[in-house]
Amino acid sequence: MQPDIKNIPQQLGQYLYQQIKEPWLEAQLILNCEDESELECKAHYQTAVDANEQPIAVSDEIIELFSTLFENATTTGRQYGAKSKEVREWMLDPNNYTLDHYNLNRSAGAQLKETYFPPNMIS
Repeated sequence: MQPDIKNIPQQLGQYLYQQIKEPWLEAQLILNCEDESELECKAHYQTAVDANEQPIAVSDEIIELFSTLFENATTTGRQYGAKSKEVREWMLDPNNYTLDHYNLNRSAGAQLKETYFPPNMIS
């Protein structure tokens, strides 16, 4: 049975919270997909005392969930345009957002150097 796609981000976040046993500033779960034949998943966190990345063990179940989420985002999720009804409904639902600590949430998104694939429009 396929897991519910909407619950996967929350499950991944909960996994990170459960694995880190000390106060931390930032945690990342990264899926490396440069080589489509082999996906690599890793996780780490940083503390206020030590800026070095501390590794987090990643279970096979988490890799599978993350891969499912990635596959859905790059196939099904790209079928909608930016102003489509589905995207607008998702963006207006407050359950799809989580708030960070105010220091982390202030204009940090505008400073990221991320780019996104354009949607695959079906003609």
